[in-house]
Amino acid sequence: MKKLLTFLLSFIIWFLFTGSLDPALLLTGLLISALISILLSSIVFNFYQPAGNIRGWIKKIFYVFVLIGTYLYDSYKSAIEVSLHALKKNPALDPGIVKIKTNLNNLLGIAVLANLITLTPGTVVIDYNLRQKEYLIHWINVQAENEKEIKNIIVGQHEKWIKNIFESTGE
Repeated sequence: MKKLLTFLLSFIIWFLFTGSLDPALLLTGLLISALISILLSSIVFNFYQPAGNIRGWIKKIFYVFVLIGTYLYDSYKSAIEVSLHALKKNPALDPGIVKIKTNLNNLLGIAVLANLITLTPGTVVIDYNLRQKEYLIHWINVQAENEKEIKNIIVGQHEKWIKNIFESTGE
């Protein structure tokens, strides 16, 4: 069951990113999705709930799609902002290093959030302090001084969705 769901989720994500019905792309997506389901299904669905709690498990799947949607929106928005700065003759950038504390406890959730931050144009996670639960991030255009505002701008709702996926009991 886990492998089938991993395969379907991987293929749906592949299709959403490619957006093409080209047979070569579909075949590539099927092969990559099959490989992912064989190798990573136990990791992808490590939060799989027994049949007695299927409702909690379905909520987690919903949160995965919400996380993907909010990340894509934030990523496109950030890409446009960075592109506009790149096109300006004299861009007004204020690069700097910022720290953000996290409420996440699950190591996979911490890694997912670090990857989302790094994959967003304009930000790169440099380090993570496990004891202080704090990310060290290079930000191409620091827009705030207050840690709460910085976290809101860079992380947004991603932490909340990641916590719901990896740390909640699913009830």
